[in-house]
Amino acid sequence: MENPLSQVPNILDPAQTRLAELPLTTLYREAVLGKKHVAYDTWHTAPRSELPEDENYNVLFNMREEANRHWLLGHNNELVAINIWATEISVTVASKESLEAAQALIAKLKAHFQPAEEEEEKLDIRFWFGSKQGGGKAFQRRLVTPDWSNLRSNYAARTRNSLDQLMGFDPTSPGQLLLWTGKPGTGKTFALRSLAYAWREWCRIDVILDPERFLGDGEYLASSLLRSDADDVIETILAEEGIKVKPKPTWRMLVLEDAGELIAEDAKAETGQGLSRLLNLTDGLLGQGLQILTMITTNEEIKDLHPAIARPGRCASSLLFEPLSAKESKSWLEKHNLPSNGHGEQTLADLYAKLNEESYARMPKAGEAFGFAAGR
Repeated sequence: MENPLSQVPNILDPAQTRLAELPLTTLYREAVLGKKHVAYDTWHTAPRSELPEDENYNVLFNMREEANRHWLLGHNNELVAINIWATEISVTVASKESLEAAQALIAKLKAHFQPAEEEEEKLDIRFWFGSKQGGGKAFQRRLVTPDWSNLRSNYAARTRNSLDQLMGFDPTSPGQLLLWTGKPGTGKTFALRSLAYAWREWCRIDVILDPERFLGDGEYLASSLLRSDADDVIETILAEEGIKVKPKPTWRMLVLEDAGELIAEDAKAETGQGLSRLLNLTDGLLGQGLQILTMITTNEEIKDLHPAIARPGRCASSLLFEPLSAKESKSWLEKHNLPSNGHGEQTLADLYAKLNEESYARMPKAGEAFGFAAGR
């Protein structure tokens, strides 16, 4: 089989094409423009990075980037694109023969890359960082994202009521800013995971690991915002061809954690053009047409934030995470069977520290029987 990668310049400008996208952009040309029979599937799988040994694959493209793998394969009368993002795999097969032949090959690959048992309250979260070569790179992790109903009692009443409303949030326009402030240990990260689960049908979460570089590097910002994922390319094509694919969230939320210094009152002087880029992302020219929300979490007091960030109308949500009052802390401690007297206002971290201390105190001491041994 002639290597179709030689035709890639006919599909996209190579300077604008990430290497990981080559298998699917090549398959686009060979399959869709060639009107071949196309089948597609995606699933979660246990980590495995090798192809089946008993199949006759002609490897046309093979790329490994950390936990991700990307292949373009020739197989008899089929062309196969495989993309693995950590534990998520997508397989697209274009067959000259028939749709049944394409589906049969996917079934074989699914038997090799066996589907993992689906776990409730777990989601794929993508993490971005600036690349040494320029632009941004991403990796994906599957994290526990607890249902909000299981976390509500961990928050002070006003914070809890605001989060209740936010869990059912439905954006009406792109480029909106969410601002979460509060002392360390008040549960912002736990609430974010719960929000990801509540919004899972329509919004994907992308965490920016280096916010200052993200806002200060135009190439990094553009590469993470404007480039489609490899799977998005083929899924759009398949949908246009009438081939059903599992719907994915159409919105994204960029999360900049602990980024108060970037939006403080003196942010313009401290971070150059970072603040301007952020504002353009939320409601300026760059944000128009992108289904993107931006969340910033910070330990800074709201009064110390730049007026352009905190002004009414810019934030879809401006939420203060408060410690639990003395009464709320007492109720929480009693619920967890802990001594509840003599405690004033407490953060969530304070309360869990007490819970962990009590759990440690209850552990068997050295030489003490436990588990099955305790029943002997």
